[in-house]
Parts: sequence; structure tokens; C-alpha cells
Amino acid sequence: MHKESVIGKSLANIEGVEKLTGRARYTPDLVLPGMLVGKFLYSEYPRARIRRLDTSEAEAIPGVEAIVTHRDLTAATNYGWLVKDQPIFASDEVYCLSDVVAAVAAVDEDVAERAIQAIEVDYEPLSGVLDPVEALKDGAPLARSDLENNVLAHVPIYHGDVEQGFAEADVIVEREYRTQFMDQVFLETEGALVDWDGDILTVYAGGQYAHRDQLHIAEALGIPANRVRVV
Repeated sequence: MHKESVIGKSLANIEGVEKLTGRARYTPDLVLPGMLVGKFLYSEYPRARIRRLDTSEAEAIPGVEAIVTHRDLTAATNYGWLVKDQPIFASDEVYCLSDVVAAVAAVDEDVAERAIQAIEVDYEPLSGVLDPVEALKDGAPLARSDLENNVLAHVPIYHGDVEQGFAEADVIVEREYRTQFMDQVFLETEGALVDWDGDILTVYAGGQYAHRDQLHIAEALGIPANRVRVV
């Protein structure tokens, strides 16, 4: 019978020494020959209608190799895990501050940033959905104009006999708790390195769901998933 156990033992982190000494390599440390730098132009409003999008001035900047918007999409236009409702590029409206309006590829970061600043977007601000509790009320503004309500998904979870549990409980506490916005703080900044090698697209990125990313990327580009490799 196998009796080895990790419980109660101090185990070394297999990446600990590399990270502590600065030898660990992250996506921004990777460099490929002829590599371009990409930057995104994000929405200026949590909710707005895009009345005009003009990239002509940015395209004329020396060193700008490409500017991509929703007009260039030829395959999938949305992505998402539960519901494919997140636009790859905003088209008629933006729904949050992280919506991408355009992407720039340039010879270096300075040129890419100049191009981002030169893209002209005329917005018409709209009422946004800023409170999850208020968003559930009747008559609340919708997160998108094509929705019937603001519930993305309803997943009931049943475990045991709830009524019996309440009946046998010594104390029942019902309260409402609020806390500040929280997010994980990773050692690596957001970013990706993409390399076309023949028919294979390799994506290096600090992510956690390589197979999900592979499917999303393949759908967005309209290519088979076996031609996409995520590292």
C-alpha cells in the first residue's frame, strides 16, 4: 500500500528559484525576428454608441503596418465561455471600458502608441449598467440593446436538504455584505506573442485555459483548431 503523502511536508515550489532570482521568462521577455508591437484602443465610456470611427490619420504614420477594426473580421465576431456575447472588436456600440475598438501593429511601441492616439472615435454616451443589484430590477437599463434582461446565466445548485438544514439549525443569520472590487495580482502583465509558422499559429500568453483560448482563436480567425497552438 502506498503510504507517501505531501500532507505536513514543506515542498519547494518548482518555479520558486527562477522567479526569486529574476531568471523566470514571461511573455514580454520573448522576442522573435521581425516582430511587430501591437496595442489596443479601448472604449472611453462604459456604454456608448459609436457614431464615427476614422483610422486614416493613424494609418498614415510611418512604421504602422496594420490597423484592425470590426470591419476586418471575416469569421466569428464574438467570443465567450458561457455565452458568446463578448465582441472581439466593438462595432456599433461599446458596452464596457474594456471593449476593444481598434488594434494597431507597428514597428515599435512608440509608433504603436502614436497610432492609437491618432485614431478618431466619435461617441454618443448612453446609460450604462453600473450596479449588479440595480440591474436586476424591473425597468433597469439593459447592458445591451438586444437583451431581454441583464441575467447572463442562471445555474441552480442543489446539495442536501435545505429545508431540513434550516429546521435543524441552532442559528440562522441573514445579512447583506459588500466589499470592494478585487482581482488577482499576477507577476506577469497582460499580453501575448503570436507567431505564424507556415500553417500553424503559435500563441504565447500568460493564461490559464489553453484549450479554451485555442478554440476562441480558431473561431475568430476561421481556421481549424489543430492549426492553433497555445503556450
